[in-house]
Amino acid sequence: MKLHDDRDAFQALLNSELQSRRLAAAKLANAINKIEGVPVTSYAKRLSAQWVRGEITGEEMKAALITVHKRPVTNTPNELMRSI
Repeated sequence: MKLHDDRDAFQALLNSELQSRRLAAAKLANAINKIEGVPVTSYAKRLSAQWVRGEITGEEMKAALITVHKRPVTNTPNELMRSI
């Protein structure tokens, strides 16, 4: 029983460390977006929280964000260049 308890404690420590690292990464990403003037939506924040807790993978978070925030391009490259 002792080995099983030690393994569970070790796994909990690893999970805690991973969550701490993921939380730091999410906060850094939000800070960078803020500096760049890119608003972070509440949906993105919810997805980040799920990722931090290990409820979704990074790929799932990325796919969800792309799906929601993807906008069709209406301007041609020439129109974009004229607007600059």
